[in-house]
Amino acid sequence: MIIAVFGSTVELPSALTKLAFAELEVTIGKADSSTVVAPAQITATYGEDITLSATVEKKQSRIATYSAGDNKVVFKCGDTVLGTADVEYTKADKTTGTATLTYKTTDGKLPVGESTVTANYGGSVNLNGSDSNSVKVNIAAKALTIDGLTATNRTYDG
Repeated sequence: MIIAVFGSTVELPSALTKLAFAELEVTIGKADSSTVVAPAQITATYGEDITLSATVEKKQSRIATYSAGDNKVVFKCGDTVLGTADVEYTKADKTTGTATLTYKTTDGKLPVGESTVTANYGGSVNLNGSDSNSVKVNIAAKALTIDGLTATNRTYDG
């Protein structure tokens, strides 16, 4: 609760002996956010890096000032965490930002084949967290090469 008291000197007529102050209750809540992962589909070959990008946007502007706080986005494949990235805001009023993660396919958390990746914005002091849309990531197996020879019927997937 915030109590506002306005201070000033007031001369009261002698007949008036009582001065009343009212309490003002103000509720300040977090603004809602939305999180969108792009691009909608990613294709890579095992061994290549892929870039996952999540845009976080403040949905409402009911807060006059904004404190960035500890803004993080966690990129996941199911329950497996691929990595975490800080939100970098692109507008002066901090209503839109992007978190970018460069993921190494050799890490092995994303298997060869098709996977679904999502992002979760954990929120901040003033913004509620939000979950993203899902994107498809397709990691193709890399051809197996031994001392300059390529095995046509074998692939390497980690």
